[in-house]
Amino acid sequence: MDIEERIANNLGKTFKMAAEEMKREISGIKQMYLVLMVQHERVIHVKAFRNFDLATYYADSLVMDQRGVTNEMPDWEDGDYRNVFTAPNGISIMIEPCDEPEQIDSRFQAHKYGVNIK
Repeated sequence: MDIEERIANNLGKTFKMAAEEMKREISGIKQMYLVLMVQHERVIHVKAFRNFDLATYYADSLVMDQRGVTNEMPDWEDGDYRNVFTAPNGISIMIEPCDEPEQIDSRFQAHKYGVNIK
């Protein structure tokens, strides 16, 4: 296994652990969305997923070829930053649970960027 594969595996574990932790915290909520906010060069893309595995796979694919992540806070004005990961090339990903699609709009102003519920 080369260095890129090891980094990709570690990133996958990072996102997977964060998602699993959220699942434990919010186990009482019936319908759950995992919201990924991706910032790169001041452009924010928002995607919301009903499926945690699909969300973590999507997050992994965005930073698969990066050489590690840090917990630097991006330029988002609102939100909880405990689950923010920033890759060295400037891509930032925030994963955040929401139990109502309307919260995605109100909490992240996602209507400006287009939310795709997967």
